[in-house]
Amino acid sequence: MRRTLYLIGLILAGTLMLASAGSAAPDETDRIFFDPPTSTAQQGDTITVYLTLDSSVSTIHGYRVKFVFDTIVVRLDDINPTDEWLDIAGGSSGQWFFWKDTIDQNNGQWHIDLFSYFFYQEKHIDGHSRIAELTFIADQFGGISSLEFYDHLLEDTLLNSVPVATDDAMIFICPVDYIPGNVNGDPDGTINITDLTYFVSYLFGGGPAPVPTMAGDNNCDQTVNIADLTYLVNYLFGGGPKPCDPCET
Repeated sequence: MRRTLYLIGLILAGTLMLASAGSAAPDETDRIFFDPPTSTAQQGDTITVYLTLDSSVSTIHGYRVKFVFDTIVVRLDDINPTDEWLDIAGGSSGQWFFWKDTIDQNNGQWHIDLFSYFFYQEKHIDGHSRIAELTFIADQFGGISSLEFYDHLLEDTLLNSVPVATDDAMIFICPVDYIPGNVNGDPDGTINITDLTYFVSYLFGGGPAPVPTMAGDNNCDQTVNIADLTYLVNYLFGGGPKPCDPCET
């Protein structure tokens, strides 16, 4: 406990003058990513997310990605190639587009294999391009589903792969079933020094994760890290804004 309080003191001294982190966005290292990175919806809504190539990809022969999502929160309705992808291919002929899915009954995740290849030569891409449209239905009243890559491959010829960096995405079904900043999951929903202590223990002491983990995403950038701790310190002691609710941004 004394070590935790000491860490809090260091954080209070060193982070109040730091600006909170901005929203996550694909940067120059990303080659393939979900767009938009964050979606909000209500139960019964349709959610459209695009698989997108960054402008750093100039030629391609094909791609293959695998990703997972939470089937309790959202349901995959359909996947289709976009008009942009068909234009790159020169029409639907000469292109192979295919996807298959499997369910993991143990954790409620749906594993998607999605791939598309041109039969003939590589194609040139001019700038960033949406290549596939993913349509989901919000099944749960309040909840969170991530869209997480667990395998990915781009090919600019049949033999040469393109190095890939990816950004995952989040789908929030509103209202979310947690109070942002209430990282210890107190039933009364208060945000106070005990949340700060809990958060420090999680980040630096091997303590348990926020309940749920995204309750610690105080700046709504889809990650839970020291920037969120800075944000929480600034809220509690520096007059900063309250932790960010993704359904209110």
